[in-house]
Amino acid sequence: MQNTINKALKYLEEGEYASYFEIIEQIIPSHLRASHQANKMKYISGHAPWNFNQQLEVFTKEVARVVHQNANDPLPPLNLQIQKLNAIKAMLLEDRLKDALYALYPLSEEINDGKYASEVILATANFHGNERSHKRGSITDQLYLSQRVRLRMNIIYILEQMKDALENPDPF
Repeated sequence: MQNTINKALKYLEEGEYASYFEIIEQIIPSHLRASHQANKMKYISGHAPWNFNQQLEVFTKEVARVVHQNANDPLPPLNLQIQKLNAIKAMLLEDRLKDALYALYPLSEEINDGKYASEVILATANFHGNERSHKRGSITDQLYLSQRVRLRMNIIYILEQMKDALENPDPF
């Protein structure tokens, strides 16, 4: 990680912005991605301010601080997270989709820097839309049930991705 930061700072020093953006992108935490993209667009559009280099240096040091802090934060034991994933699967087998989704969201934020949180939000929105449509009588029982099955399969897929991310962590 530190090696990547050092390379990024070296590219900045040399004015190699394309190489800088390529290397720093590998370690950007999710909550800093919007700032990173904004900086990248300034460079691509040719509208970088006169102190762009200094801004990128400050940003890079913030990335380094966050990455270092995250590396030193105690993470929940891997087995505990996998146990939570298995408990959510059990809820799905009992057709407790709502409970499973509400249990899955906080866990999705923990695993892999929130990479799966948006997928869980979409699944939750699909669940609520399906429930509302069924209560209003705007969809048939058959369509309602088929959408529940599809949603359950989608959640299981998300669970499998999260479990794989835990068992095979990304080196970046």
